[in-house]
Amino acid sequence: MINSNIRVQYPPIAKYIGCFYGQQVKRREVDWSFLSICRNLFSEPDCPKQAMDTECGLIVFDLDGTLVETRDDLARSVNHALGESGLPRHPVEVVVQFVGDGARKLVERSVGPGKKGVIYDEVLDAFLSHYIEHCTDRCTLYPGVAKVLESLAPLPLCVLTNKPLGPTERILQALGLAPHFQSVIGGDSHFGRKPDPAGLLHLIKAAGAAPESSLLVGDTRVDVLTAREARCLCAGVRYGFRPDDFMDCPPDYLIESMEDLPAILQQAPG
Repeated sequence: MINSNIRVQYPPIAKYIGCFYGQQVKRREVDWSFLSICRNLFSEPDCPKQAMDTECGLIVFDLDGTLVETRDDLARSVNHALGESGLPRHPVEVVVQFVGDGARKLVERSVGPGKKGVIYDEVLDAFLSHYIEHCTDRCTLYPGVAKVLESLAPLPLCVLTNKPLGPTERILQALGLAPHFQSVIGGDSHFGRKPDPAGLLHLIKAAGAAPESSLLVGDTRVDVLTAREARCLCAGVRYGFRPDDFMDCPPDYLIESMEDLPAILQQAPG
């Protein structure tokens, strides 16, 4: 089992596993069990989880694949929109691979290349109309999310997602998460979408925190790249939509469950 509560960007590992920098070893040639062995050899000892050190000044969370399991609702709305335009539908597992860069990119990838621009607009409108009404039909919290968010108070918490703000707020309200967050920024804001760091930098400034004491928690390379651009730390969740992203774009920390997050805070610099 992978030692999840460690920094993964160690020079010894990078030396022997070039995939951490996209070099030497192709992504498919190294599996997580092999990485686990290397991390156990070169990493620091496990960090105790009994006490929390809240020197971290701000935690910013992604939504889909990080706090909330939303793939079924997303896939149903995408396939509804595709069907309205007479286009082929996709299995849930395929749609999930299209998620992460905002609604328009999700639709463009679902429709596929070579179509007229008007088709993309039609499918996008149909998707957004359906999704805003059905975004909470099947969505659920990942294990440990509610408990951990409660335990983090009074540490400032925010949400930064590429999902439009409308469905984001509906999901947070429906699942009882809204009171935990002092700010929520969606992908349709004037800050742009991740990996543009503008939204993250705004949240850091508004919280009176510093980038080096802020932590972004997410499930794809988009989150890692956003954190890097903002010069803050990133924790990647292994249970999300695209955990393989971390093979060639590693976060500072990897966690198997949201319940591992308090231990990460013990390691994050304040």
